[in-house]
Amino acid sequence: MASTVPDTQARATLAVLAASLAPFFFLMPPWVAGAGLLGVIWRYRLLSLQRPAPRPLGRALLAFAALGGVIVTFRGFGGAAAGGALLVLTSGLKALESRSRRDYHILTLLVVFLIAAALLLNQSLPLAIYESLVLWAAVAVRLGGGADPGRRSLARRAATLIATALPVAAVLFLLFPRLPGPLFRFGSPRRAAVSGLSTHMNPGSISRLAVSEQIAFRVRFFGAVPPRGERYFRGPVLQHYNGREWTRGQTGGRTTFAVLGKPVHYRVRERANGARWLFLLALAVKVDTPSRITANFEALAPRPLWHDLSFTATSYPRYRAGISLSATRRAENLALPRGIDPRARALAERWRLGSASARDVVRKALAYFHREPFYYTLTPPRLRGRNRVDQFLFRTRRGFCEHYASAFAVLMRAAGIPARVVTGYAGGTINPYDGRLVVRQANAHAWDEVWLARRGWVRVDPTGAIPPSRVESSARFAAATGAGGETLLPPGGFTWRLRNIWDAADTFWNQYIAGYGPGLQHHLLTRLGLDKAAPGVVAGLMVAGISAASLLVFLLGRRRRPRPRRDPAQQIYRRWNRRLARRGIQHRASEAPLNFLARIAREHPRLYAEAERVIPLYLQARYAGDPKALAELKRYLDLFGRAH
Repeated sequence: MASTVPDTQARATLAVLAASLAPFFFLMPPWVAGAGLLGVIWRYRLLSLQRPAPRPLGRALLAFAALGGVIVTFRGFGGAAAGGALLVLTSGLKALESRSRRDYHILTLLVVFLIAAALLLNQSLPLAIYESLVLWAAVAVRLGGGADPGRRSLARRAATLIATALPVAAVLFLLFPRLPGPLFRFGSPRRAAVSGLSTHMNPGSISRLAVSEQIAFRVRFFGAVPPRGERYFRGPVLQHYNGREWTRGQTGGRTTFAVLGKPVHYRVRERANGARWLFLLALAVKVDTPSRITANFEALAPRPLWHDLSFTATSYPRYRAGISLSATRRAENLALPRGIDPRARALAERWRLGSASARDVVRKALAYFHREPFYYTLTPPRLRGRNRVDQFLFRTRRGFCEHYASAFAVLMRAAGIPARVVTGYAGGTINPYDGRLVVRQANAHAWDEVWLARRGWVRVDPTGAIPPSRVESSARFAAATGAGGETLLPPGGFTWRLRNIWDAADTFWNQYIAGYGPGLQHHLLTRLGLDKAAPGVVAGLMVAGISAASLLVFLLGRRRRPRPRRDPAQQIYRRWNRRLARRGIQHRASEAPLNFLARIAREHPRLYAEAERVIPLYLQARYAGDPKALAELKRYLDLFGRAH
C-alpha cells in the first residue's frame, strides 16, 4: 500500500500549487485558472475534514467537463494557450485525487511545468520574479518531506540547490542553438495588449493615451541624445478629412527627399501593440528589420506587433522631403469638405490676402493661437455638428494636441497651403540608470506638416504656441512645446528613482533575457571570436563550459562544507591500534572495542593487561566525555610509546 504523506507536507504542496496557478487568471480565460484552483481548494478542504476524495466516476465526469471546456474555448487542443489550459485543469484534478506520497511528489513536479507554461505565455519581468519565488517554495517543499517547509533551514537549502544549477543553466542559455526569433515566442496574439495610436484621429483619441504611463517604446542612442525639439517619432500620417475625423490617404508612390547634417543612429525596442507602426525619428533612411517606408515616410512592419520588437535605425533630423509635389498629392492635401467651417475659411482667406508668402500665413496662424485665449486641457468640451473647427477656434478654445493639429491643418488648406496631420510620439525622458530614452503612451502627440515651395514638407507644431500659463493643471505633465507628455512624478524623488531603476531592469530583461535570440547569440559568439566556428566547436565549447561550471560549483561546495571535528579520544585510540598492528594484532573494522578486548584476552593474553587499561579509558573519555579519563589515556599511551 502506498505510504501516506504528512498533513504538513500535503498542505504546503497544495499551497505552492495554488500559487503556481494564480498567474493563469491573467494569461487565459479566468474560468480555466478558477477550475484548477477549485480542485486544489476542494482537496485542501477534504484534507482538513479527513474525508476521502470524490469517487472515480465523479472525477471522470469532471475530467470530461474540463476537456469540453477547452474544446469550446480554444477550438481544439492545438497551441500554447490550449495546452496550458489542459495543464492547469489536469493539475487541479490531480490535486483532488492525491493521497500518497508519490501523488504529492507528482504535484510538485506539476508546479515546475506550470511555471514553464506561464513563462511561455508571458515573459514579463514581474512574472519571472514571481515564478522564481514559487520555484523556490516548491523545491523547499520537496526537500522538506514531513518537515515544515517554512523553516529557515529548508529555505536556505532550496536556495542553495537552485543556485548550484544556475551556472550550468547560464551556459546552456547562452550557447545552446537558438530558434529563429527570441527564446519565447508562444504567446497568444489574441490576448496581446493592443494600445497606442490608430489610423484615424478625432477629438479624444490621443487624449485617452495622454493619461497612460504605459511604456510605448525605449530608445538607445549611439552617440549624443537629440535635443527635445528633434524627438518626434513618426507614426500614421493623416491626409483625408471628412469634417469629423482624419484618416490616412494615399500611401503609394514615391517621393523625393534630401538629407542634411549628420545622421542619428539608435536602437528601438517597441512594445507589443497589435499594430504595424515602427516609430522612428524623422527622417528615417535605414531600418534593420523587415519593413516598408511609405511615400509619407511611415515605417510599417509586415505584420502586427504581437510581441516586443527590437530594431536599429538611422535618421536625419534635418532634411527636405517632398521637394516636388504632384498635382494629385497637392489636391489631396488641399481637400476640405464643402460647406463646413465658414468662419475658419474666412479667417484663413484674410491671412492669405494679407501675406507675402505661405510662411507668413503659418506665422500668423501660430501667433493667433498664442495671442487669443486658447487653453491646453485634457478634458475639453465636446464638439458637435458640422462646423467643429469653427466651434473650437471661436467658441470653446480649449483642447488637446489633436484639436490644435486638426484646426491648424484646416486653416492651412483653406489658405491654399497643402497640409496634413502627423501622429506619433514626441519628447520622452532619459532614464539616468541606463541612458535610454523612455517614451510612454503619455507622449502620444499630433502635429502638422505644411508644404512650402523649395522646402518641401515642413513640420509645424501648433500646440507649442500655447503659453505655459494657459496649460491647465490637469495637463501640466503634457509638454506644450513639442512633447506629448512627460511624467506625473517629480524628478529626483524616491518614487521617481525607483521607477527608473525598475525601467532599466525591465529593459535589460526584455532585451537580453526574454529577447535573447539568434541575433544576440551571434553577437556574443562574434565577441568571443567564434562567429565563423563550426557547430562542433560551439558544441565543444558548451560542453567545456558546463564542465567548468559544474567543477566550480563542486569546489565551492567543498570549500563551504564544514570539516568534521576530530574526536581526540578516537585519535589516541587509533594510534594505539596502529602500534598493535605493527606487532601483528589487527583491529577489525566491524569490531567494537569490548569485543576487541575479549579477542585480545583469548588470542594474546600477554597484552590483555595493557588492553584492559586502555580500552575502558577510551570508552570513558569518548562516550562519557570524562576529561580526566582522556588525560589519563594520553599519559598512559605516551609512557607506553616510550617503553616500546
